[in-house]
Amino acid sequence: MSTTQLCEINTSSYWIGITGGKAQDLDHDAGAAVSTPPDSDLAEPASQSRLAISMTGVTMDGKHHTDVYLCDNDEVLVSPTSAPQHKAPPSLLSLPVEIRLEIYAHLLTAPSGFPPPSSAPYFYPLTDLNPLYPCILRTCRQVYAECAPILYRSNTFLAHTSLLTVFPSFFSAASPRKKYAPVRSAALAGLVTRYRVRVRLDAAPQYARHEVTAQFSGKAEVVLEAWQAEWRGAGPDALRLFEGVRDVRFARVTGSTSGFAAYARWLERAMMAAGGEFVRPFSWDGEDGDGSGGGDMYA
Repeated sequence: MSTTQLCEINTSSYWIGITGGKAQDLDHDAGAAVSTPPDSDLAEPASQSRLAISMTGVTMDGKHHTDVYLCDNDEVLVSPTSAPQHKAPPSLLSLPVEIRLEIYAHLLTAPSGFPPPSSAPYFYPLTDLNPLYPCILRTCRQVYAECAPILYRSNTFLAHTSLLTVFPSFFSAASPRKKYAPVRSAALAGLVTRYRVRVRLDAAPQYARHEVTAQFSGKAEVVLEAWQAEWRGAGPDALRLFEGVRDVRFARVTGSTSGFAAYARWLERAMMAAGGEFVRPFSWDGEDGDGSGGGDMYA
């Protein structure tokens, strides 16, 4: 039998040789090597085109085609148009990382301030205006790795009453008295950079000055909420434990500061001072600490 053209077609089940317009089964094992038909006197050239039939068409020399016709005159006719590439449907992880981070920020960042009041005086809505959706962290490992830093670094957490930055709990400005479960993971607690500390002025603190300095220095935000059972029942001695805190990006002292408001402002500036920078101690020469006794805090 004379052979005018030799090519190979790879199907999912067997190999077929096309010789002189006739098909001959060469090897029913799809993984076996293909050899030249016994009655053929023409060996396959090294550069011979190879055809592979797939479910969506035929691939020849690295190009995908929709229709391939094997004719009796030993010709292989290929349609000129290529098959459309079937892309995977868009998903969250197919978006650019910058866009994904924007989406995570909307889902995992609580409002920083109190919600605006409604038309009724002294009334605030009981629900958060911007609820969080932390369930997105359960999607997959990649989403968890991308979302966890946003959830714990962008939101404010309430410091523990005695352990401070250990076991912090989520703080909601819309529901400031609502209690949340503490963060028990040391790795996740280490991501927190915004703290709200409730400092009771008329009770002995359960932490030392060096602990406060070590745990709150360098944080993004530290808000001290001073409170006491009786108005002007105690001074700012408990707040003075925070005088060694430095490098805080934003510091604020709120709450029961009547009688030492100037000291509260001085403490805010001291906590935002750079580490190693000399800060002049507060002067109590002004009446109740509300005068100009603070002076220039920097030498």
